Amino acid sequence: MEAQKKADVVTAQIETLGNVDSLADTPFSSLFHEARTSTPDTMRSNGYTGVSVQARVNDDGEIETSDVVKTRQGESLRGTDSWDFTLSLQVRPFMALDVARDELIWQLRKMSQTYSSRAHRNQQIA
Repeated sequence: MEAQKKADVVTAQIETLGNVDSLADTPFSSLFHEARTSTPDTMRSNGYTGVSVQARVNDDGEIETSDVVKTRQGESLRGTDSWDFTLSLQVRPFMALDVARDELIWQLRKMSQTYSSRAHRNQQIA
């Protein structure tokens, strides 16, 4: 799928996220669930500081995500060539929907801008 179409898919997902009352039926439901329910890193526990997924727009025009990876202080999820981006949330027990939604929208905007930049570069080369 060409880069501009991928940017359009991500932009549509951003618009959808802005209007949902739940992340349950989105590609980000497991990420949100793990961010809300994982044990946070505190002085008393060796918990987690964040959760991440790798993401891409697949050939069917849908955002696809990897399994959730929990990270501790100083760790990060390294992407692979088969995935385009990493989306992350901080571990926060009982995180509010609007907090997660705003963070995901911000990260998806960056994802869309990257796809649009690729499309622009490809047009200049062609």
